Amino acid sequence: MIIQLKQLFLNKINYKSQLFGLFVCVALFACKTQKPIKSETEKIQSTTTEVKLIGILEEELYFPPPCEDVYHAIVYKYKVKQVIEGNYKNDYILIKQPCPELKGEDFFVSKREYLIDANTNKRDNIKWQTYNYYMSSELPKYWAISITKNTD
Repeated sequence: MIIQLKQLFLNKINYKSQLFGLFVCVALFACKTQKPIKSETEKIQSTTTEVKLIGILEEELYFPPPCEDVYHAIVYKYKVKQVIEGNYKNDYILIKQPCPELKGEDFFVSKREYLIDANTNKRDNIKWQTYNYYMSSELPKYWAISITKNTD
Protein backbone atom coordinates (compact mmCIF):
# COMPACT_ATOMS: atom_id res chain seq x y z
CA MET A 1 0.00 0.00 0.00
CA ILE A 2 2.81 2.44 0.92
CA ILE A 3 4.70 1.52 -2.25
CA GLN A 4 1.58 2.21 -4.36
CA LEU A 5 1.08 5.63 -2.72
CA LYS A 6 4.75 6.46 -3.23
CA GLN A 7 4.54 5.47 -6.93
CA LEU A 8 1.33 7.54 -7.37
CA PHE A 9 3.03 10.56 -5.74
CA LEU A 10 6.09 10.23 -8.00
CA ASN A 11 3.86 10.02 -11.10
CA LYS A 12 2.09 13.27 -10.11
CA ILE A 13 5.42 15.06 -9.59
CA ASN A 14 6.67 13.83 -12.97
CA TYR A 15 3.43 15.05 -14.65
CA LYS A 16 3.75 18.49 -13.01
CA SER A 17 7.39 18.86 -14.04
CA GLN A 18 6.54 17.89 -17.63
CA LEU A 19 3.68 20.39 -17.67
CA PHE A 20 5.97 23.10 -16.26
CA GLY A 21 8.62 22.29 -18.89
CA LEU A 22 6.02 22.59 -21.66
CA PHE A 23 4.86 25.95 -20.24
CA VAL A 24 8.46 27.27 -20.19
CA CYS A 25 9.02 26.18 -23.81
CA VAL A 26 5.81 27.90 -24.98
CA ALA A 27 6.69 31.07 -23.05
CA LEU A 28 10.21 31.17 -24.49
CA PHE A 29 8.90 30.67 -28.02
CA ALA A 30 6.32 33.45 -27.57
CA CYS A 31 8.98 35.84 -26.26
CA LYS A 32 11.34 35.00 -29.10
CA THR A 33 8.74 35.80 -31.77
CA GLN A 34 8.03 39.30 -30.40
CA LYS A 35 9.93 42.36 -31.66
CA PRO A 36 12.62 43.05 -29.04
CA ILE A 37 12.24 46.15 -26.93
CA LYS A 38 15.36 47.33 -25.18
CA SER A 39 15.07 48.61 -21.66
CA GLU A 40 17.35 51.07 -19.97
CA THR A 41 18.00 52.16 -16.43
CA GLU A 42 17.50 55.79 -15.55
CA LYS A 43 20.61 57.92 -15.03
CA ILE A 44 20.04 61.00 -12.88
CA GLN A 45 21.85 64.06 -14.18
CA SER A 46 23.16 66.75 -11.87
CA THR A 47 22.04 69.59 -14.14
CA THR A 48 18.86 70.04 -16.13
CA THR A 49 18.76 71.25 -19.70
CA GLU A 50 15.42 72.43 -21.06
CA VAL A 51 14.43 72.80 -24.69
CA LYS A 52 11.31 73.79 -26.59
CA LEU A 53 11.19 72.85 -30.27
CA ILE A 54 9.17 71.72 -33.24
CA GLY A 55 10.01 68.15 -34.20
CA ILE A 56 8.86 65.67 -36.82
CA LEU A 57 8.28 62.14 -35.51
CA GLU A 58 10.52 59.67 -37.34
CA GLU A 59 8.51 56.49 -36.78
CA GLU A 60 5.53 55.14 -34.90
CA LEU A 61 6.34 52.63 -32.17
CA TYR A 62 4.16 49.96 -30.60
CA PHE A 63 2.83 50.79 -27.15
CA PRO A 64 3.68 48.45 -24.30
CA PRO A 65 0.79 47.51 -21.99
CA PRO A 66 -1.02 50.48 -20.38
CA CYS A 67 0.48 52.25 -17.35
CA GLU A 68 -1.43 50.44 -14.63
CA ASP A 69 0.82 48.30 -12.45
CA VAL A 70 4.08 49.37 -14.12
CA TYR A 71 4.85 52.90 -15.26
CA HIS A 72 6.58 52.95 -18.61
CA ALA A 73 7.93 55.47 -21.06
CA ILE A 74 8.81 55.08 -24.73
CA VAL A 75 11.70 56.89 -26.38
CA TYR A 76 10.62 58.56 -29.63
CA LYS A 77 13.01 59.99 -32.21
CA TYR A 78 12.19 63.37 -33.77
CA LYS A 79 13.85 65.32 -36.56
CA VAL A 80 14.40 68.84 -35.21
CA LYS A 81 12.67 71.34 -37.48
CA GLN A 82 13.05 74.45 -35.32
CA VAL A 83 14.42 75.19 -31.84
CA ILE A 84 12.17 77.74 -30.13
CA GLU A 85 13.86 77.94 -26.71
CA GLY A 86 17.08 76.49 -25.38
CA ASN A 87 20.33 75.50 -26.99
CA TYR A 88 20.03 72.34 -29.08
CA LYS A 89 22.34 71.79 -32.06
CA ASN A 90 21.66 68.22 -33.28
CA ASP A 91 19.43 67.35 -36.23
CA TYR A 92 17.56 64.72 -34.18
CA ILE A 93 16.41 64.43 -30.58
CA LEU A 94 15.25 61.50 -28.44
CA ILE A 95 12.22 62.21 -26.23
CA LYS A 96 11.03 59.90 -23.43
CA GLN A 97 7.22 59.99 -23.36
CA PRO A 98 5.69 58.64 -20.14
CA CYS A 99 2.51 56.57 -20.63
CA PRO A 100 2.14 57.40 -24.34
CA GLU A 101 -1.23 55.64 -24.56
CA LEU A 102 -2.75 58.47 -22.50
CA LYS A 103 -2.31 60.76 -25.51
CA GLY A 104 -4.65 58.54 -27.54
CA GLU A 105 -4.23 55.79 -30.09
CA ASP A 106 -3.65 58.02 -33.13
CA PHE A 107 -1.67 60.79 -31.43
CA PHE A 108 1.85 59.65 -32.36
CA VAL A 109 1.96 59.43 -36.17
CA SER A 110 5.17 59.30 -38.20
CA LYS A 111 6.06 62.40 -40.24
CA ARG A 112 3.69 64.57 -38.15
CA GLU A 113 4.96 67.78 -36.53
CA TYR A 114 4.85 68.22 -32.76
CA LEU A 115 5.52 71.11 -30.41
CA ILE A 116 7.77 69.62 -27.75
CA ASP A 117 8.71 71.02 -24.35
CA ALA A 118 11.28 68.75 -22.68
CA ASN A 119 14.13 68.58 -20.19
CA THR A 120 16.91 66.16 -19.37
CA ASN A 121 15.56 65.17 -15.94
CA LYS A 122 12.15 63.78 -15.11
CA ARG A 123 9.97 65.78 -12.75
CA ASP A 124 8.60 63.04 -10.52
CA ASN A 125 9.81 60.31 -8.17
CA ILE A 126 8.21 57.45 -10.11
CA LYS A 127 10.47 54.62 -11.24
CA TRP A 128 9.81 54.44 -14.97
CA GLN A 129 10.47 51.39 -17.14
CA THR A 130 11.85 52.97 -20.32
CA TYR A 131 11.54 51.22 -23.68
CA ASN A 132 14.23 52.47 -26.02
CA TYR A 133 14.70 51.30 -29.61
CA TYR A 134 17.61 53.76 -29.93
CA MET A 135 19.98 52.47 -27.22
CA SER A 136 22.99 52.65 -29.54
CA SER A 137 22.30 56.29 -30.40
CA GLU A 138 24.62 58.95 -29.02
CA LEU A 139 21.84 61.56 -29.07
CA PRO A 140 20.89 63.09 -25.71
CA LYS A 141 17.63 61.87 -24.20
CA TYR A 142 15.05 64.30 -22.84
CA TRP A 143 11.87 63.76 -20.82
CA ALA A 144 8.70 65.14 -22.35
CA ILE A 145 7.12 67.89 -20.27
CA SER A 146 4.44 68.48 -22.89
CA ILE A 147 3.91 67.34 -26.45
CA THR A 148 1.15 68.69 -28.66
CA LYS A 149 0.41 68.42 -32.36
CA ASN A 150 1.81 71.45 -34.13
CA THR A 151 -1.02 73.31 -35.86
CA ASP A 152 1.02 76.08 -37.52
